[in-house]
Amino acid sequence: MENQKQTIDDLMNVMFDYMRDIHRSEGTIIRYRRKWQKVKNFMLDNQINHYDAKVEKAYLTSILGSQDYNQLNKKEKELVNVTEVLIEFQKTGRIQIGPRRHHPKVFKEDLGRIFKNFIDYRENTLNLSSKTIQSYVIYLYPFYCHLILKEIKHISGIKASEILFYIKQMDPNDSAKKHVSLNILRIFFRYLYEHYILSVDFSSIIPKDNYKNQPKLPSTFTDGEIDALLKAVDRGNPKGKRDYAILLLATKLGLRASDICELKFENIIWERNVITFNQFKSGRALELPLLPEIGNAMIDYLRHGRPVSLDSNCFIHV
Repeated sequence: MENQKQTIDDLMNVMFDYMRDIHRSEGTIIRYRRKWQKVKNFMLDNQINHYDAKVEKAYLTSILGSQDYNQLNKKEKELVNVTEVLIEFQKTGRIQIGPRRHHPKVFKEDLGRIFKNFIDYRENTLNLSSKTIQSYVIYLYPFYCHLILKEIKHISGIKASEILFYIKQMDPNDSAKKHVSLNILRIFFRYLYEHYILSVDFSSIIPKDNYKNQPKLPSTFTDGEIDALLKAVDRGNPKGKRDYAILLLATKLGLRASDICELKFENIIWERNVITFNQFKSGRALELPLLPEIGNAMIDYLRHGRPVSLDSNCFIHV
């Protein structure tokens, strides 16, 4: 898409036409217009005529400074996400409404080096999958950001009170995430003590939780329960058509939720009646039969239920 000498008014007008073409609501358009108007005001105040990536960076810096994206609060991240849509559309002619691209989690300077060394140690000494290693990054990074915000720049500056304060702020309603976070923190601090990086074993103060003792959903369903579940889906509306196809993939082929979410059109080989993909969790290639019942449900959803979209994923929000 042409992005030279483009005013923000021209860019916004083309974008709003595009958003209507892909059936975005007027409420969504109004919300984006309100955010982008602030960008326009910034350009007017600074006598900037044409919009480009430099203007985007200057605008965000004027509001947020040089903060790391992952250290921003929810409102600040939304500002970055909505603003990035402008350049995304200017460069590609498309936009993605919803979750934005992932910003890299970067461990910096002396404190960050300790975190990176721990993750490298776990990766090099244990036979762990890349997904498991990535989980260390995902769950340790918020703690690292917490230390940075508290101006703790060296690992020796960590105190038990600060660790407990961080744990106290964890969301009590997300017990699974909290359980994993506590476990990884416990492993991290045991590593620091056993490798003489810290003289105190802070792993002993990480509290235990009762996550494993909590009641869990059944791991399997009977044939009768599956039939009842499928019959309960209202297939007379787009959402029901989507949900019915998803449930068939899960119950008839045993696909994980992550694999269903990542399923793309290129994974369905209609000529051979098979579904081929790399499993999200293990990365292993898998080929499964496209059963007639599943194929018909997929066709019904794609023809009569799926919103018009250039997204390559089979299943999108209705």
